[in-house]
Order: sequence, then C-alpha cells, then structure tokens
Amino acid sequence: MSKLITSVNNDQVIKWSKLKQSKYQKKLQMYIIEGRHIIDEALKANLELEIIVTEESGLGGDYIVSNAVMKKISQNESSNDIVAIVKMSDIDRPLGNKVVYLDNIQDPGNAGTIIRTALAFGYDTVVLSEGVNRYNHKLINASKGAVFNINIVSSLQLNAVSDDYQIIGTLIDESAHALDSIVPSEKMIVIFGNEGVGISDDIIALLDHKVYIPMHNFDSLNVGITAGIILYHLK
Repeated sequence: MSKLITSVNNDQVIKWSKLKQSKYQKKLQMYIIEGRHIIDEALKANLELEIIVTEESGLGGDYIVSNAVMKKISQNESSNDIVAIVKMSDIDRPLGNKVVYLDNIQDPGNAGTIIRTALAFGYDTVVLSEGVNRYNHKLINASKGAVFNINIVSSLQLNAVSDDYQIIGTLIDESAHALDSIVPSEKMIVIFGNEGVGISDDIIALLDHKVYIPMHNFDSLNVGITAGIILYHLK
C-alpha cells in the first residue's frame, strides 16, 4: 500500500532531498533517478528501488507525494511526476574485451552520452577514472538509462593491463594516425580525455596508438561526438 506524504518537512523528504549531493549518496548508499523512461530502464535491470509519484499523476508507487514535495526532491528544472530512490549495488564484473576509458571527463552530460554510445556499439565496460560521479542525475539522464546496463568501474590501472589490451587514445600531434588507418584488436581500451586538456601525460605514455579524426577546416569536436565516431569505427 502506498504511503502518502504531503509535507516538505517530513523526515523522509528531507533525506531524499539530500541525495542531490554526492556526499549523501555515498553516506546513504542510494541515489535518485527521474522520469518514466529512466525508471523503466532501472526496473529492466532489476535494480532495487522505491518509486515516488505525485498525487495528480495517477501512477502507482511506494510513495504518493504532493507537488511541493516532488519539487523539493526533484533535480530537473521542470519537476517530474515520478522519481525513484535506487539502492547502490556495485557488482564486480570482468572488464570484457572492449573497454572505454574516460580520463577526467568533466561534464556529466558528455560522460552519459559516451556511456550510451558504448552500450549501443557493443562495448563491455566504461571506466570513469576521475571527476564524474556515476550517480549524477545529468549523467544518468544523458545515458538514457544505459548506465544501468553496462559495466561501470571507477578505476583501472592501465599499466597493469597494457600487455593484454591494445590501448588507443584520441590525440592531435605529429605521431598520431588517422582513425581509418587503425585496425582494432580483439581486446582494446579506447581512451577519451578531458574536454580542456585532453589525455593526461602518464596515460599518453601507455598508448599503443594515437588517433585523430580527419576534418575539413576544423581541428576539434565535442568529446561526445568524437566518441561516437571513434567507437563506431572500432566496434
């Protein structure tokens, strides 16, 4: 039976509203997701969650709340009529053969877009090395729920796996080769760097191939667009 909550000062509501901050996500081991499509993807992935809906939505959920409560806990500019609280459940999975490594990508929207692309093109794992919280609502929304259906890891020692994987990074310098000249191997790690400074020097030293996308009258693209082109070519 659904529980009705109408006060924004309710203890449960206060706890939910704190989940907008990563420190409370870590402390409480839960995070919030929003919108029907994203929640459907979480349910398909068998995640443990509690659904919260507004009184006016006509939807079923574990909690029914007022519009004022929904506005307090929602992170979207236009408040949703349904959100869910998801319990964190990290599962230790193998890297697989095809890995995408995000080297300090700053924008969670870019990270989410790349995760979505990686899943669409059959990659096994995405590594978020630094700077992006995998439970950030912008990342989850940009991934369209793909974040629930692909292996996500927060760290990977590249030097420990460099003998087993072909390591490919996007880089513009004299030693880089055009993308269409690269022949992918069965096991590879494809690296995308920070939006402002690119791939860090210690990772550049481990690259087997430096690649660039040949372009007319321009020398750079948004990292999400770059990832789409490169991951499709190497898939």
